[in-house]
Amino acid sequence: MKILFSILALGLFVSSALTQTVEWSKTIGGDGHYEARYVQQTSEGGYIITGSTTSSGSESGDIYVLKTDSQGNTLWSKTLGGTGWDMGFAGQQTSDGNETWSKTFGGENSDFGYAVSQTSDGGYIVVGETDTMGGVENTAVYLIRTDAAGNEVWSATYGGDGNSEGFCVQQTEDGGYIVVGNSDAFIFQNEIYLIKIAPEDPGFTPAGANIEVTPVAPGGETPVTLLFSNVTQSGITSLTVEDTGPIPPEGFSLGNPPTYYNLTTTAQFSGNITVCIDYSDVTYTDVTQLQLFHYENDTWTPVTVSNDIIGKKICGVVTSFSSFAVFEETQPSLPPVLNPVADHTVLWPPNHKMVDIVIETNVSSPGGLPVTVSAVVSSNEPVNGLGDGNLSPDWTEPVVSPDNAEIRLQLRAERSGTGTGRIYTVSITAEGQPGLSTTMDIQIAVPINNKRE
Repeated sequence: MKILFSILALGLFVSSALTQTVEWSKTIGGDGHYEARYVQQTSEGGYIITGSTTSSGSESGDIYVLKTDSQGNTLWSKTLGGTGWDMGFAGQQTSDGNETWSKTFGGENSDFGYAVSQTSDGGYIVVGETDTMGGVENTAVYLIRTDAAGNEVWSATYGGDGNSEGFCVQQTEDGGYIVVGNSDAFIFQNEIYLIKIAPEDPGFTPAGANIEVTPVAPGGETPVTLLFSNVTQSGITSLTVEDTGPIPPEGFSLGNPPTYYNLTTTAQFSGNITVCIDYSDVTYTDVTQLQLFHYENDTWTPVTVSNDIIGKKICGVVTSFSSFAVFEETQPSLPPVLNPVADHTVLWPPNHKMVDIVIETNVSSPGGLPVTVSAVVSSNEPVNGLGDGNLSPDWTEPVVSPDNAEIRLQLRAERSGTGTGRIYTVSITAEGQPGLSTTMDIQIAVPINNKRE
């Protein structure tokens, strides 16, 4: 049987049918049953309507979504749902009406979502009713917060001993939510039920890309701003500010008062996190000598990428959380100290065989800051020169130990038969703080005569 499906939601277009003129009206439908539960004007002046229909073959009904132009002419329609009863009560505008994702929420019994609204961070807030969640015997207002992909961030139920349902929800200017519905759970007769939900934890970290969070410390301080490159599952990021923590590395000192920033999160994330700290409430002797450090694996690691000495904000990039501190360098920046010693200085006899070489770097860094050691090999003779046996390669790539204490490689004991002897040069570089490095050479000879080690 064809049922009338009408865009006569006159409450949206006219204030009184007796005193205002109807500009137009439409009936839309076909074989089967049609119901409309929601209408909203779209950005280009058309309308989006949601409800249900049995026209797609489901006896219980499917969700029906309809898009019209500004005169109510149908542009497209969609049916969504499964084998059971499905009904659409609300909607939000998208570009083409194609299903991007769908989610189900609730428990074993009946659960309804009556309204949905997009939140300021791109997620959604859904309100309805439930008789399976929250441990109530009757129905309760059911509020669900999701991220932009529809994943549940949190849910809550509200009500008393009777029946309560929520029909509309909006995010408020303070970041909280306002819910309106009906309830007979308090005086056993139906009344309007208005609920104000407090703002979410300021450390709330939704899923998504380039998520900025400013957590609030227990004392109300907000000196830290975080930028997550990618949050895969939402959670809460927390900050505590302390005056005690691991001692600074050698050559650095804390400001006044001494301040440590301890960060944790229940969110799951991947990629880099940019940590920016406002140090305007901490006094230093010379702000141009500040560095941001991250404490990981029982070691302070410098992570600074920028220091705004005017705005007093220093930033660094990390991939994990723990303690952070802004230290002032108290001694001049010096390059690493390097004093390499090889276990061979001469290769003899020139039998064309590869010889194992071990070089002790004897590297150190003023202030105990991290050092990176690298090495490259060169020769005063070409590979496969005249009379050298035509074997290659003449050396292996140097391998630096994880603690930078030694370098291992192999050199071929050969030289040109017409030359004055081969000299291998191993150039060793130790890099400390940005722009500070030390390079020294080790030379190992394959002489032309019978000289031995």
